[in-house]
Amino acid sequence: MDFRPTDQQLSDAVRQYIQQQLGFKLTEEFQLSDIAASCRDYALDSTFTLSATRDSEQVTLAASESPIGQAAIAQGMQDRKQALIQAGLEPYKAAILKAISAQPTLLFDGRPIELGQDACSWYDSSTCSHCHGDGCHTCAACDGHASVTCGGCGGVGSNPCSSCHTSGYTVEVYSENGHERQRQVPCGRCGASGHASCGQCGGSGAVSCRACHDGTVTCDSCDGAGTVYRRFFLTVRADVAGSARPVSGAFATGRPANDLEPTYYGDFAGPQWQSHAGGDGVSIACKRFETKATLSLGGETYACVFAGKTPVLASAPGLVGAFFEKLVKAMDDPGNIKGIAAVNATPIAQELVRESAFGVPTSMLSAVQRGTMMEGQAAHYLKRFAAVRAHHSERAGKFTLRGVGLAMRDVFLRLAAMVVMAFVAKYFVYSPPSLAALLTLQPTAVSMWSVYFAAGGVSAYLLLPMISARLTRKASSHWLKMLVTAVLFTLPVLFAAELPLVVGLILAVIITPLIALPRVKKLDRARADSTLKKMGYAGLVAD
Repeated sequence: MDFRPTDQQLSDAVRQYIQQQLGFKLTEEFQLSDIAASCRDYALDSTFTLSATRDSEQVTLAASESPIGQAAIAQGMQDRKQALIQAGLEPYKAAILKAISAQPTLLFDGRPIELGQDACSWYDSSTCSHCHGDGCHTCAACDGHASVTCGGCGGVGSNPCSSCHTSGYTVEVYSENGHERQRQVPCGRCGASGHASCGQCGGSGAVSCRACHDGTVTCDSCDGAGTVYRRFFLTVRADVAGSARPVSGAFATGRPANDLEPTYYGDFAGPQWQSHAGGDGVSIACKRFETKATLSLGGETYACVFAGKTPVLASAPGLVGAFFEKLVKAMDDPGNIKGIAAVNATPIAQELVRESAFGVPTSMLSAVQRGTMMEGQAAHYLKRFAAVRAHHSERAGKFTLRGVGLAMRDVFLRLAAMVVMAFVAKYFVYSPPSLAALLTLQPTAVSMWSVYFAAGGVSAYLLLPMISARLTRKASSHWLKMLVTAVLFTLPVLFAAELPLVVGLILAVIITPLIALPRVKKLDRARADSTLKKMGYAGLVAD
């Protein structure tokens, strides 16, 4: 059989492999050369071992069946299990062949083939655990009272009278001297009480429970019998041990192949039953597809192995590691948030961190064992991962001059903005130019209103993060921001408008350290946590 994947198929397999491992598309150009495809005939040989496990299910006992007790059941199942194993696989040959014909990969993954339930059954009985043998239990709807609150009157027993509307009287029309007249008379429906007896409960306020009859309901678990019956049986399985054997070509040595990776195999034929000294089993003919090529990228070459008729890149030692090593260089700068986040977001980085957190040695990491990357490359990334985290964590725990400066700048800008806004409000809020002057674009009016809105906007920008966070913890409401802005325009006018600007700024300088210094570590910790989260450290833990 002529077998040769197209260059496009191989290129797509490489790009898909990189995207699976690193999470991004390969945009760099590469070349594939020395392409050698092989298709060899193989036989997948398997040996089956019969096993039987104990199972049970709840049943309704028939007249011809009777419980025999756990001791007798255990002995009977043990004897039956030995008899099944001694009988061998012959009774199940058709079922095994059918299962493998439908799913040949069963020979690869080692899963047992389910052969169903054995025909023999044993029965036992026990007291129902739900009703404790009573066959019934207290009704949950009425709590055993056999009645529930009437829904028509809410348990009161009466409803507002619809004739007199709770007044107790109705209007009667009568004739006197040829004229119609009206008079109030006691309501005949409710007896002048204003409330009529409920028609659903007859005034008692309760109605019979529809879920039960006497406050109890039949137990669903035992159907009222008080006893539960179970059927015990054996579930039979065939455990598979498989190997691949080349049957033609230069490698037809008869020795099992080392790998049973199912992606290499295809074109399966019908399975054939075989019996030999090692045990009964199945042999199925198939073909093993493999393509080897040399990939050239960035001046480096990598030996690639593709598996399957539709090629999938199975092995490319050093290829992913080379790309990953370039990404890890971004971690040399602990402040490179975007670069570090890109590294930590790759699937292979998350796999390395996850396995390292469970104490897996570097040499035993899955990526290293698969040949995806070298042991040194994995160790280098984990070292940089821990170093970046330690860098930001240590800085957050120290009382640094940088932290003091940032905290004082944060507070001073807000205090200074309040003072400046107060004087802006004093001179422009009390006697601002008219809107008519603004609308006619008079220079004085335009300049004054521009200063007013500019000062207000800057002040709101500086003050809102601090004050709205206090009010709402998360300043997410647009309308709340507008309300806070309006309040900020009013308070300084009332409390600080008469202070000279210089005195206000001096007070801001004095108050700033008193407010800022206690918040330094807290601000630094929050900033460090935020930075690590942006870098993708949230949810990733490594020793």
